[in-house]
Amino acid sequence: MPLAFARLQLHKLRLLVGGNEIYRNQAIYPARLDSPVLRALLWKIRGLAFPFGLLLPLSALGLWVGARRAPLLAGLVAVLCLSVVAFFITARYRVVVVPFLLIFAGQAAAWLAGQSSWRSRLIAAAALAALFLIANLGQGRMDDKMNADAEYSLGVRLGEKGQLKQAAALFESALASKPDYAEAWLNLSVCYDIFGRHEDARQAFARAYALDREATLRSLRDFLSEGKRDTAQALLGHLAAVRATRAE
Repeated sequence: MPLAFARLQLHKLRLLVGGNEIYRNQAIYPARLDSPVLRALLWKIRGLAFPFGLLLPLSALGLWVGARRAPLLAGLVAVLCLSVVAFFITARYRVVVVPFLLIFAGQAAAWLAGQSSWRSRLIAAAALAALFLIANLGQGRMDDKMNADAEYSLGVRLGEKGQLKQAAALFESALASKPDYAEAWLNLSVCYDIFGRHEDARQAFARAYALDREATLRSLRDFLSEGKRDTAQALLGHLAAVRATRAE
């Protein structure tokens, strides 16, 4: 058990220093498509993932040469990194380290530019090359499609705003990658009913009901409590049809 725990911590440390941004419940790379700021601050090219793939090696050197000048700041970086390793190595938790990495990366650049001997620079270059390889090997590609949970959440929000065609497209896309997503089937059923595709709506409801009966009935009650009587009435009709089919 102690050995397995140690291996796990080493694996998490490897994820911490890696250039790839790991999502928890929503992929981050697809958001670049809608944000020029994020496109500038989060990207990959062959052999390099920014920001960690570049900042991590430089900041490690900066910590090495500058920790004595700013011990409290260096200690804060260490504590932040250890806290991330202790819990989740994901983009949303790791991002808090980036401002401090920028400080020490700047320290490393200043040191390399004029505050070091040629011998020190050669040693630093070798260390930077090793760290660069560790941070950027196996980085993978940037996803251009949101994960199913994110597509579903966005679809719900668009549906609430009346943008039903876009919402239905997102539910369908979510189901293409996660066919057992009961909530997406149910919301797709609602969209199909509004579009007049009642048979498709019934089939979508049947899939939701078969996958998670309790969640489907709970959502139906929510529609009633929210005053969405037309939607609830349509779903009740589908529920009756599904139960009648099963009774045969």
